[in-house]
Amino acid sequence: MKKIRIAMIMNDFNMNGISMVVLNYCRYIDKNKFDVTILTGTPVAQPNSEECAKLGVKVKMLPSRKESSAKFYLALLKEVSGKKYDIVHVHGNSAMITPELFISFLKGVRVRIAHSHNSTCDHMRMHKLLLPFFNMFHNHGFACSSLAGNWLFKNGKFDVIPNGFDVERFRFNPEMRAEIRRKLGLEDKFIIGHIGRFNNQKNHPFLLDVFEKAASANKNIYLVLVGGGPDYEKIKALIDKHPFKERIVLYGETACTEEVYNAMDVFVFPSKYEGLGIVLLEAQICGLPCVTSDVVPPEAIISENTVALSLDSGAAEWSRKILSMYEKNRAEVYDRDFEKIQKYNIRKNVCDLEAIYAKLVK
Repeated sequence: MKKIRIAMIMNDFNMNGISMVVLNYCRYIDKNKFDVTILTGTPVAQPNSEECAKLGVKVKMLPSRKESSAKFYLALLKEVSGKKYDIVHVHGNSAMITPELFISFLKGVRVRIAHSHNSTCDHMRMHKLLLPFFNMFHNHGFACSSLAGNWLFKNGKFDVIPNGFDVERFRFNPEMRAEIRRKLGLEDKFIIGHIGRFNNQKNHPFLLDVFEKAASANKNIYLVLVGGGPDYEKIKALIDKHPFKERIVLYGETACTEEVYNAMDVFVFPSKYEGLGIVLLEAQICGLPCVTSDVVPPEAIISENTVALSLDSGAAEWSRKILSMYEKNRAEVYDRDFEKIQKYNIRKNVCDLEAIYAKLVK
């Protein structure tokens, strides 16, 4: 049986949410039926490229889309020429992915999927200008949530493909919790944590304000920040001036996020906007009480111990809510919320994705 050839197209393949979604697809898709190639601008995280090599997934690096969009598009034009692919699956947040779809149309790729991963973007003027052309050149829509789909496709049709992952990996592990807290030197502390890129969307300055209120009320509370990103140095400078900087841990980037969830006591997620919020789902599966901004879609709240607050309610209210939350029976949460959790089981999600791919090619 001839394999269906798929090109996954992205801005970059760094340590970020879209990259992790694509990598999860690559881990579980049937390699006997589907031949997957990742076409991506730089940067490409070395762990991602190494894992793809083990999985038998090709990664073709194009020039940086951010630094030289012309070189990126010329390289993409060359790559999709010659009827190499049955499907292009373009990942992004807005109509800014229109050039990738147009190039694929120009080169005769019959199935052109646009995949929405967020509910707004940083380039609204360009998004609005490109939107009519975007609607011309994609012929199938995917979204990580109804909110993300309605944002990009408006009244058009789209399939919600949950951002699946290995849910079992995030089940609470008391031994892992004890080990990581010991390594951090925070065995007897109350740890609030956040995992996310250091950028405008994730709203670290507000989180630091919240922590200042919480730390002034509780001498035993610490903040652990996991991730990297374009605003890392700016946030680090804010931390250096923070009155409780000695209780803030910059953990860095890690592929083993389950370790840090286990070490935390409350997960805080003050995003300005979100298409879904995978880290919020992972935290809930690990049994963590969560305080999140109310911009997340309803699909992202699966635990009864998760509270959504408006950012306008202020840092003091967020602090009060965080200090009031604690889950004594984290080991029981996975079984309690099992049915909701299974919606994000990557094995099920990939089966659904494979069925759609096959249908579209036929």
